[in-house]
Amino acid sequence: MKNLINLKQLYLSWTHNLKTIQSGIISRLSSLEVLDVSSGAYIWVLKEEENDGQATFGDLQCLKQLQSLSIRLEGIPSVQTEDLITWIGRLIIFKLLIGPKAVSFLSEHDNRKLTISGLQLSGEWIGWLLTNASSMQLSNCSGLDQMLETLVIRSIGSYTGLKSLTLTNSSLSFRPSGGCAAHDDLLPNLEELHLHHLTNFGCISELVGSLGLRFSRLKLIAVSRCDGLEYLLSCGDFIISLPNLETIQVRFCKSLVEVFNFSSQKKFVPEPVVPNLQTLKLMNLPLLETLSRPGKSWLHSEILSCVYPMKAIEQVGVISCSRLRRLPLSIQNANTIKEIRGDVGWWRQLELETPNTKSSLERFFKEMPDRVVIVTPIPKYRQVFHTC
Repeated sequence: MKNLINLKQLYLSWTHNLKTIQSGIISRLSSLEVLDVSSGAYIWVLKEEENDGQATFGDLQCLKQLQSLSIRLEGIPSVQTEDLITWIGRLIIFKLLIGPKAVSFLSEHDNRKLTISGLQLSGEWIGWLLTNASSMQLSNCSGLDQMLETLVIRSIGSYTGLKSLTLTNSSLSFRPSGGCAAHDDLLPNLEELHLHHLTNFGCISELVGSLGLRFSRLKLIAVSRCDGLEYLLSCGDFIISLPNLETIQVRFCKSLVEVFNFSSQKKFVPEPVVPNLQTLKLMNLPLLETLSRPGKSWLHSEILSCVYPMKAIEQVGVISCSRLRRLPLSIQNANTIKEIRGDVGWWRQLELETPNTKSSLERFFKEMPDRVVIVTPIPKYRQVFHTC
């Protein structure tokens, strides 16, 4: 390989027996533009003194022509020089899997993806990596609360490039121990939010408060197996409206009773919360009763005016949500709706605006028996329920 100085592309992905790469071999490939060593056995170490003659992450900075990089690192680089930050920023594509067992899930914005798995993050600073990332996934990590607090304290600006955030298999509350909260939105262009298998997770509003999020560009919320979740989002304080939200998917959250919780301190919300919602998928939510319910200071009509109208809704799927008896659908939805899926018993008990509303939407209903339902991911923010 050291004689291939004109080589431009090197793909070593899925090489499960490639456990060693001699130091200097890769760094001599001065014309290299694409390097993919992901999904293999080799893990790039961070420090020269720990390499035992093996290639290190620092060796790669010699590749001045590199445009695309996919590798697995043992940990987060502790030395963040300006040269390193500039070098990473110059890459058109990068997929950094950090942690010995890191596995990346697909999202819509993976060109510059950062995946961190199985690490203790309480003493880590990841802001310099987020500066250039379009997608971040944190899985099976401890110390997330402390890491987020450090991010808030040390950040001097927003991370405008990050469009997708995934948090999985972690215990966190989104409540920084020092009570720190960002004054400005740290992720102003976030479009996808995935939350899965989170313990001690109360609601998304905790994340909103700590990171200053406004979700003005958010298109997708996907949540599953968060057993402590009672509602998704509190509206009326930090979040008034989610103008670009297209898809809500919530599955296997046994404590969820409502999707939106409206602040009892507010007497009105000036605009619909989800005016452009197109897809609503709800599955295995045994306590879910409504998308929103009136607080003590709310008239029922005021609550409905906040959720209504859902003029853009196209797909509705409700599986194993036996207590959900009302949906914000009107007769006007017959012009946009393409599909309503659920159990026949649920559909018969569903209360809509008027009897005419239900009859006008009847033709869009498709039976989906609970016992044969699975979930299949498909592109562009959507998932569909279908039978085996």
